[in-house]
Amino acid sequence: MVTTNRPHLNNWFGTQGSPILPGQVADRNRTALSDGWTPEDPGSPFHLDQSAGFASSH
Repeated sequence: MVTTNRPHLNNWFGTQGSPILPGQVADRNRTALSDGWTPEDPGSPFHLDQSAGFASSH
């Protein structure tokens, strides 16, 4: 699970969002793996927090 610093496309603040592109997904997967994510292990979801700098327009 990744928390980004970008608004979701369906956000309720009325802030314009943009889609996450496949290359960005791959980059976040690599970051999560280097931060200790082991996708083959059962358990709770791994949380990659990349929300630094997020500010809603509300």
